[in-house]
This record gives sequence, C-alpha cells and structure tokens, in this order.
Amino acid sequence: MIAYNSRKPEGAEQVRLAATVGALLRGRREAAALSRTALSARCGVNSSTITAIEGGRSRPSWKTLVRLAAGLHPADPVRAAALAHDLADAAGPSLASDPTLPPWVARELFTDILTASMRRLGIDAEDDHVRAVVMEEIRAALHPTADAAAPSELTTGSA
Repeated sequence: MIAYNSRKPEGAEQVRLAATVGALLRGRREAAALSRTALSARCGVNSSTITAIEGGRSRPSWKTLVRLAAGLHPADPVRAAALAHDLADAAGPSLASDPTLPPWVARELFTDILTASMRRLGIDAEDDHVRAVVMEEIRAALHPTADAAAPSELTTGSA
C-alpha cells in the first residue's frame, strides 16, 4: 500500500489515477451534463481540483469525494454515498488520508442511508416502534455492555 504524502502523484500512479478515479468522475460528470465549473458550484470543490483529480494529478481525499458525489446526486443521498465509495475504491491506495468525517456529516449520511434502506425493505421508517428498536440497536452497537441482551429481531408485524 502506498503511504500518503503531500507530493503529487507521478508516473504510473498518475496514469492509474487518471484511468480509474479520474475516468469514473469525468464519466459521471459528463453523464449529468455538468461542466467542471457547474459541478464546482454544486459541491464547493474548486474546479481546478476537479480537473486535477480527473487528470490523475491529485490524490483525492474521502471528504472531497463525498462532496463531489453529493454534487452529482444532490437529490439522492443513497446514490451519492454509493458513488463516493465507488470513487474511493477507484482511488485505491492513493486515497489521501482524512481526519474522520465531522459527526454531523456521518450521522446525517447514516440516517439517510438507513431510512432509504428501510423503505426499500418495506419497513415503515416513521413507525414509533420501529424507530425505538432501531435506536436501541444502534445504542447497543455503539455502547456494548457485558450484561446487554442479545440484539432483538426487527419485525414488520408479521409473526
């Protein structure tokens, strides 16, 4: 694995980045009929940074990829999250290290993904019982205790 440093990618790494993450980003941007300037306005990433990523001349960070994906899918956070992961996978070992996402971003993204997943499964995300069970499971996962009961089974009312 390549350890991240601040120098710009060169040689084979630059070619690989252009052919992977750069090509994926460019393809999605062009499919959305967006110029680099228009995408920049949507997501707050400088257009010169977008140009550098597409050309393999920059190691993208997770935060930048999340912002770019959100700009490409502003009305669909689930698709945006999936695209951010695809872009990160494409960047591979050249993904620049980031401090962790701010808690509010992670919480908002998690909530959007969870709600969309529940809807796809036919689970009423607005049901108070469902919300209580989900919150209980989240708390148990984040703060496990030795005397905690086994995770409950989430049911949709069919016994």
